[in-house]
Amino acid sequence: KKYSVFLPSLIHKCQGICGTVDFDKGNSSKDPYAGIGLYVVGEKTANSGVPAAGDASNWGGLCIAYASDLNAHVRVQLGDSLGYLEYPLESTQINNKNIKWSDFDLVLNNAAEKVNIEEAVKHVVSVNFYLKGISGSSANFTVYSIGGYRGNCADAVYFFN
Repeated sequence: KKYSVFLPSLIHKCQGICGTVDFDKGNSSKDPYAGIGLYVVGEKTANSGVPAAGDASNWGGLCIAYASDLNAHVRVQLGDSLGYLEYPLESTQINNKNIKWSDFDLVLNNAAEKVNIEEAVKHVVSVNFYLKGISGSSANFTVYSIGGYRGNCADAVYFFN
């Protein structure tokens, strides 16, 4: 509800969720990054800001339609402090990319965890699209749709109909 006025006009303008990133690392020693994320389930309780985890195992993976000036990453954030799944995306004018869960890299917060990808995707909190850049540079991006893998993007959620 926070973005109920802003987001529809952005989606209409871009036929998706778009933006221009101006990278500035400030006082950080690391290269800057920026991105957007979408909760899979929502918040644990209304207005708590604490995301709830959901089981995405039946998705089979992700399909993402996007365009970006830079190489990007799709990151699937996991709940229960598990970590995340990550997959690199090439820069492109527009691309539909189908990614099986098994093609993602699993990064666990605790190396002692005995969790495989099949178990990890039962705890998905959000799907995030992000870019890394060099301080002083800029890049444009658009995310047109995100959906389950299932072999194609036919059932992906397009932000603009």
